[in-house]
Amino acid sequence: MSRRLLGALIVTAWAVFFDYLWASGDALRYVGPRTSWVVPFGAISLSLAAVAALSGAVRATGARASGRDAAGSLLTLSPIALVLVLPAASLGAQAASVKDAPDAARSITGRAVARHTPLTLADVAAANVSADFAKRRGVLPGRRIAIKGLVSRAPSGGVLRLTRFTSSCCAADALAFHAPVKLPPAQIRKHYTIDQWLAIEGKLARAPKGGLIIEATQATPIPEPDNPYEAI
Repeated sequence: MSRRLLGALIVTAWAVFFDYLWASGDALRYVGPRTSWVVPFGAISLSLAAVAALSGAVRATGARASGRDAAGSLLTLSPIALVLVLPAASLGAQAASVKDAPDAARSITGRAVARHTPLTLADVAAANVSADFAKRRGVLPGRRIAIKGLVSRAPSGGVLRLTRFTSSCCAADALAFHAPVKLPPAQIRKHYTIDQWLAIEGKLARAPKGGLIIEATQATPIPEPDNPYEAI
């Protein structure tokens, strides 16, 4: 095999990989919403490059690929192999315990806020570590809230922990934000499992031990969203 054909096959392999991510809808398992544009861009540009490279390699002749060339090609393709061999990034309760950076909520308390836009789960988490943020953002008792998240701690005494992730780049830099949710009396006896996604409607209230808690009027099981990340 010529070096040129080997190079063309490497480009083709990467093109197929990006095409798969784009077509399968699994891109957000590996890259965050802000960088998800690289997947369709990579799929289109690499596919065009692969067609051109293969066309040129088939017609051309040149030096044969050496063992060193083959080793370099395997190294270049190793990220694809890792993605195919390892399971997709899981954004569940186990990941929440790993990505639960102590300063995650504090990291967003200094940002500029719009007081009257809908609250996020991250807003509640930040309000529970910063009274100033809570005041500026309007995360106060009595305010209505509608959020989605996954159960990362099973209900105890009618209260469960809801979690949502944010990401700047990819799954590797995802951070977990949590908020306690008090279930409605009619739903306390329902069985909620770890990693189950819920749509919560309710209002904020003071928790008995301090901080804010979401008093739910409705907790509805939902499928995992196509985009598991929350925008902040």
